[in-house]
Amino acid sequence: MAEVVPEGDEHTPTLNAIRAKFIEIPCAAYWQASLSLPKCTIARRSAMPQAIDHIDKIARDLQRDVLYIVFTVDSAPKGRSIDFLDEWHSLPIREQIISWLDTNNIKWRMCGPIASECGWRAYEGQIYIDIPVDATNQSYHSLINYMEHEDGRVRWPHVIFYQLPLAVAMKNAHHDEPGFWEHWAENF
Repeated sequence: MAEVVPEGDEHTPTLNAIRAKFIEIPCAAYWQASLSLPKCTIARRSAMPQAIDHIDKIARDLQRDVLYIVFTVDSAPKGRSIDFLDEWHSLPIREQIISWLDTNNIKWRMCGPIASECGWRAYEGQIYIDIPVDATNQSYHSLINYMEHEDGRVRWPHVIFYQLPLAVAMKNAHHDEPGFWEHWAENF
């Protein structure tokens, strides 16, 4: 994959264009885009709350680039994720993608956005896909072919397909130090 390619249309930016924009996001932008605590908490009315890892923590734990999916809705501002806890689990496209992943024996799990020291945000349906970014991996090729058009645009207008480089995830490595989030919460 090329490092940066031209934007897709307004509804389907390319993975590489999103990746290029994702490298340097100032703290103020996080306030609008991806606020979160060290682990997101999922609280649905019918289920016990769960703690999930942020995508940058997953990348650091695996010591590699990682892939994940974010789902958006028409009513949300452009580029924003779903705002209400009860919306993400009923999105037909999310169910369709999860079904495809399961059918193709591709492991996945819920994940939070990149952790930010600017605030927190609830879980919004994001999915980490447990496939290494590797051009020789058949599962990786199958996933790319399913998720993207030949020109690199994501197939669905309200789905964003990210590759988070390990180098970006490592910018938050200090979050893994013992007591970091407890100290952060005291000063929030």
